[in-house]
Amino acid sequence: MIAVNEKRRGRAGFTLIELIVVISTTAVMIGLLLPAIQRGREETGRLKCKANIRKIGLALHNYETRNQKYPATLADAMEASGLPTNGEVDGYKASSYEVTRSGWKLAMNPLPGVTGHEVGHVMSLPTGTTRVEWKPMPGAAAGRAAMFAAVRAAAAVAVEELFSLPRTEAERKQVGEKVGREANDRLTVPEAFNALAGTDGRVSLASIRKVGTGTLSLI
Repeated sequence: MIAVNEKRRGRAGFTLIELIVVISTTAVMIGLLLPAIQRGREETGRLKCKANIRKIGLALHNYETRNQKYPATLADAMEASGLPTNGEVDGYKASSYEVTRSGWKLAMNPLPGVTGHEVGHVMSLPTGTTRVEWKPMPGAAAGRAAMFAAVRAAAAVAVEELFSLPRTEAERKQVGEKVGREANDRLTVPEAFNALAGTDGRVSLASIRKVGTGTLSLI
């Protein structure tokens, strides 16, 4: 029993160092992947926005058929569409709703740089369908940069907390030296990529989430 405990203590010390190294390099890899992850997130948000636009268009067309007029306010239009009356849905916010001589129009605004970088300007057509024009969202680049900075700062804090785990200064120095060597090794990025990959060998938002929830082994 004593021998087993000694083995476990030795294994735990090795595991701690390796865990710090892997998590540190994984944090670096996530930082490199942020733009690609964000592009996927924005594309998903845009698809959801398009679906909501179709829902709004159909609902308002039906409303006009029944009442011979369109809803007077944005809240009324959202309620008729079965969406939140404040216009906030799936990372976008409806605004600038207006009943026009030929129908209605509104804008679908993303959270700049976070849920999207383009505003969808929607206008009804006499056929009961809608036309959407996508235009750049002011402040998107700054919003995206701020979000990336916040994510990287959070990763840095997490790594710093990991470095506080070793109990002695000598152990912390040992960990620091090993992380430094690993972080500058040319194989670090491929290894971090492998740590983030899913069972199919590909990195995706889902596989990164699995690493974050501990359902994939990091060591």
